[in-house]
Amino acid sequence: MSRKDNNFDSEDSEGPEEENEESEEQKEESDMAAKKEKPKEAGKSKSSKPKEVKEPKQAGRSRNHVPRYAFFAGVFLIVGILIGAIAAPSLTGGIVIDDTDAADGIAAATGTDIGADAAAAMLVDFIKPRLEQSYPGIEVVYKNAEESEQLPGIYEVIIEMTFQGQPQSAPYYVTKDGKYAFGGLLDLGEELLEPATPDQPATPDQPPASDVPKSDKPVVDVFIMSYCPYGLQMQKAALPVMELLGDNADITIKWVSYIMHGKKEIDENTVQYCIQKEQPDKYIAYAKCFVLSGETDTCLAEAGIDTASLDSCIDAVDEEFNITGLYNDKSTWSGGSYPQYPVDATENAQFGVRGSPAFVINGRVVSVARSPEAVKAAICDSFNTPPEECETTLDSTTAGPGIGGTVASSGVEGGVCQ
Repeated sequence: MSRKDNNFDSEDSEGPEEENEESEEQKEESDMAAKKEKPKEAGKSKSSKPKEVKEPKQAGRSRNHVPRYAFFAGVFLIVGILIGAIAAPSLTGGIVIDDTDAADGIAAATGTDIGADAAAAMLVDFIKPRLEQSYPGIEVVYKNAEESEQLPGIYEVIIEMTFQGQPQSAPYYVTKDGKYAFGGLLDLGEELLEPATPDQPATPDQPPASDVPKSDKPVVDVFIMSYCPYGLQMQKAALPVMELLGDNADITIKWVSYIMHGKKEIDENTVQYCIQKEQPDKYIAYAKCFVLSGETDTCLAEAGIDTASLDSCIDAVDEEFNITGLYNDKSTWSGGSYPQYPVDATENAQFGVRGSPAFVINGRVVSVARSPEAVKAAICDSFNTPPEECETTLDSTTAGPGIGGTVASSGVEGGVCQ
């Protein structure tokens, strides 16, 4: 008890004691004793007021507790994603979606398999209302959900959060019964990747295309992952420009040197790598089909791809770069989570590519808006003498992330898979 609290107690106790003494010694002066009693009662009433002040403070603390917790929970999740965007995958903590038997930990989650989509939906339903308390209007969706290759029996869910037009994506993991979820994986035996330096910048915060050196025939490298939503968004913007400029510019789709979206991404990367390498005149037709439908076999047929030649190329590339071997050897995975995909590893290292997409013109990594017109303008600005095709106006609309023909919401063009 504080010194101030002791003083309050003293005032309460002293008055009655003095009053009792006076009553015993001077019983005959009852009127005088009565007069003395009244001031003491007043003093007692006065001393009780500070005690009444304490209760509203406790009520206020209890009333504010939940929103404050929600605020820090929201900040924790957002910061975890941002950290993941500039470094290797990191452990972002655990979430108990259904707190039944929570004390037993994740090992207790041995219930019925509810399916990847249902588990992902439960995760979204858990995260979104908690973030909305501190981030009104935030959008939370899952972009992909499938069984984790690193953690058999666990679903890997790619969650995208968009706040004030700025999207961020990160992988989360959900037990098959939908009870528990936790963040990215960290291999404790591996060092974290160093953040990109100014000489090896990460995307998308790059210098504008106006800083690019000019040339007679610009060389353009667009680094993506074939199932990265934002890589697909950039690919949709680049393909019409590739078609328009043709041989006037050397524009190539290249591949980030690690995989974030499972074995299917390795397979699709290699399909597109081989088509560009051996059947380049059919690549644009194939890729324009794939970014809208995601149907590899259908698009191969529509584009008239020689599948026998393609299969031979895939086998040769797999052997040359040991793609399957690296995939099967998890000790080689980046951060213990992401398989290597080294077909363009030299260029990745040269330009400091750290995510999908990355855009390089004449050896300079630049920031380019993700519409066909913006991509065309950036490339045409890098010619010594722009060809007449540069006078053609292309679509200035930014396509939506991921597979399909949707249009992006306002401002949704800065995401990156890292």
